[in-house]
Amino acid sequence: SKVITNTDQFSLRLDHRITEKDQLFLRFNLDNINGPLTNPSQAAIDPSYGVHFRDRQRNAGLVYTRTVSPHLVLESTLGYERSAPIFRALNQTQSGLDFADGLYEPLNLTAGNVTGDWANLFQARQTIAYTRNRHSFQAGVEVRANRDTAVFGLSPNGLYSFGGGTSYSPVAIRSASGAHNINVGDALPDTLTSLLTASPFSYSLSVSPPMFPQGQQLGLTGIRRESYNAFFQDTWKATDRLVITYGLRYEVNTPLREPTGRASGPAFVGSGADVRQAMLVNLQPTYHTDWSGLGPRAGVEWRIGKHTVWRASGAIVTLLPNIYQTNFTTSTNPFELTLFMAAGRGAPLNFQGVAGTFPLPPLYATNGQLLFATGRTTDVAPNTEWDLQRFENDLAAITPGHTVHAIAVNGVDTNFRNGYTGAYSTGFDQDLGD
Repeated sequence: SKVITNTDQFSLRLDHRITEKDQLFLRFNLDNINGPLTNPSQAAIDPSYGVHFRDRQRNAGLVYTRTVSPHLVLESTLGYERSAPIFRALNQTQSGLDFADGLYEPLNLTAGNVTGDWANLFQARQTIAYTRNRHSFQAGVEVRANRDTAVFGLSPNGLYSFGGGTSYSPVAIRSASGAHNINVGDALPDTLTSLLTASPFSYSLSVSPPMFPQGQQLGLTGIRRESYNAFFQDTWKATDRLVITYGLRYEVNTPLREPTGRASGPAFVGSGADVRQAMLVNLQPTYHTDWSGLGPRAGVEWRIGKHTVWRASGAIVTLLPNIYQTNFTTSTNPFELTLFMAAGRGAPLNFQGVAGTFPLPPLYATNGQLLFATGRTTDVAPNTEWDLQRFENDLAAITPGHTVHAIAVNGVDTNFRNGYTGAYSTGFDQDLGD
């Protein structure tokens, strides 16, 4: 199938000298992307199976520079960036078919997937540069704030898988010789017979309780986080042949917050022999703040002789986490559940080509009360324990075969920390001639 991408971009820039000591810089960038088709092999089967990518990016920056004196320069910066990548499955009604052995091309494999982000980043920074005698000082502070919204739902139309496990025949199938007949309830021998008898092995879908957003808003959540940093650096010309640079940077970033309490995850509760794992709703905090974000650095440049220079340097740099990874404490259980069901002997899965509704059982806290008694997530106390086992049992009671299937959960360890990179180098520069 055709894969078409249309991108429209423009950029505006303004440099303005207000006075001999004041300068202003403004910039605005826009980038609109429509396409491409992210699964062309599926769209070749049916155009409605395609998933289209779309993004709307905006970036604006303002820098004001004030030259107080030849020795003192101040710079103030404001920035804004917006990115809105959306992956939109065109078919929102038809169930998907997958084949575990890979012998056949899936049909509508995305099964209505809903994924997208509307990310907003605000930035403010103030720096100062000051020279005095043999010292060149630099210092600054910066604040960054993310204000994001996301949707995330896998297979909300429902995805049937053929093969990958045993399914059982709903009808009698006679072989040509009569020696290999398949009776009602017998195990089916391969993926093809499972498909032809509409007997899938498993069924999975994403579903939200009725008080939460549905359809294209499945898994709707808000994401908040901030980062703060400050630095100081001095380049000291100790002698005409020796330059020493040293500095320190400190970085701290806050844990992710969900403004409506839709953050959850597994956590260990209790202590000693009584420690156990629990599923907590309105998780606060999602993980601990890492306060150890010190990043020292130092460097030496020594001109040993007229043609020889020795340099050495070392630094520790704080690496903030990939924000997408920590987002998995949102758009998850019990606000959005990914259910899995498997066929059993005498308990076939009811195959339906069109997505239907799935009635979830009520959600209870471990104290026996309804988890969302008022229908508002903000009324749930922080770190309320969800009775996950009761939910799994209630779910099994209304599904074929009444088999309990564990609910897949996502979480972030409470001791999740930043990364760090240490870099150290030394070397000589030797002039061999003019």
